[in-house]
Amino acid sequence: MDIILDGPSQPPLSCGKPKYLVVLLHGAASNGDEIIELALDWAPTLNKAEFLAPNAPWLSDGESNRRQWTCPTDNAQHSGAGLDEAAERLQVFLDAVLAKRRLEDSQLALVGFAQGAALALRAGLTRAKPPGAIVAVAGGIDEDPIERNMIRSSPPVLLVEADVEVGASAVGLDQAQHQLAKWGIPIQRLAKPGSYHGLDDDGVSTIADYLHRALVKPSAD
Repeated sequence: MDIILDGPSQPPLSCGKPKYLVVLLHGAASNGDEIIELALDWAPTLNKAEFLAPNAPWLSDGESNRRQWTCPTDNAQHSGAGLDEAAERLQVFLDAVLAKRRLEDSQLALVGFAQGAALALRAGLTRAKPPGAIVAVAGGIDEDPIERNMIRSSPPVLLVEADVEVGASAVGLDQAQHQLAKWGIPIQRLAKPGSYHGLDDDGVSTIADYLHRALVKPSAD
C-alpha cells in the first residue's frame, strides 16, 4: 500500500483550527479539483469545517488528471479487489488527518459522488468508530457487496438521487436503501437532480443543512 492519498483542500472559513472535517470523494474519471469547489457552497453553513478532496489512487483510462477508486483490471497484483483496497487506503488517510487535527470520528463527514459514494459507504460503515455522517450522491452499495459481518458502525446516511456519472460502480438507490435499512442504518433520502455535480441549488443547500445538523452540536457553534 505504497500510494498515499492527497488532493486539494479548503481551510475553515472561520480562519481558526478546524472543528469539523468534511472529506469529499470524487467519482470515477474525475479528481479532487473538480469537487473541492463545493466547499465554497458549504463553508458558510459549516464555517468551522475543513474540506479535503483526496484524489483516487489509480489512473482512469491512462489519463493523468482522471482518477478512479478501483484498481484497473490489467493490474495482475490488485485486479478484482473492487473497492476494498481503496477503502483500506482511505481508512489510513482518515486516521492520519483526524489525528493531525485532534478531531474525533464524530466530527468527520464523508461525502461521495457515484463511485466515491460507494467508497464512502464502504469505508464509513466498516470504520471502528462511526463518522458523524455519510452523504452518498448518485451511488450506493457497490458491486462488491458489503457483508453484514463487515459492518462496524451505524452512522446516519443521506442517499441523494442525482445524475453524476453513468456506469458508476453502484447498485440502484432503492436497493441500497433497502440494504441499509435492513442493517439498522439511519437513512434519509433526497431527490435533487441538477447540473452542478448532479445537484441543483436546493440539493446543495439541503446537504449543507444535513451536514450541519449531523456534525454541529447545539453548544459547539
